[in-house]
Amino acid sequence: MGTAVCYFTIAVELALPFAILSARPWVRKANTLALEAMHVGIMVCMGLVCFGLLMIGADCTCLRDDDYRSLARRLRTLKERLLPRGWSPLPARGMSPVAIAAGQDGVADA
Repeated sequence: MGTAVCYFTIAVELALPFAILSARPWVRKANTLALEAMHVGIMVCMGLVCFGLLMIGADCTCLRDDDYRSLARRLRTLKERLLPRGWSPLPARGMSPVAIAAGQDGVADA
């Protein structure tokens, strides 16, 4: 199992330049997703949180603006399917989360 994971990691890392130059957006997205999963695994298993976050940020630079737009459209349609219409994470009165945490009048206790 360890050998397979190592070879998969090498293959994904070597495929990165080809994915960046690819005309197919699904190749870039799949490669970036695999790299991000690998770095999340590094954060969880090895405890290298700062390294993992920095590398995830660096991996996200491989995506183009159109890729981010299509991901935003997908997330928006997923949100519309899962959440009922008119649902809001904020209370109906429109209080901000800071005002909710502080109290009814919005003034924090000293």
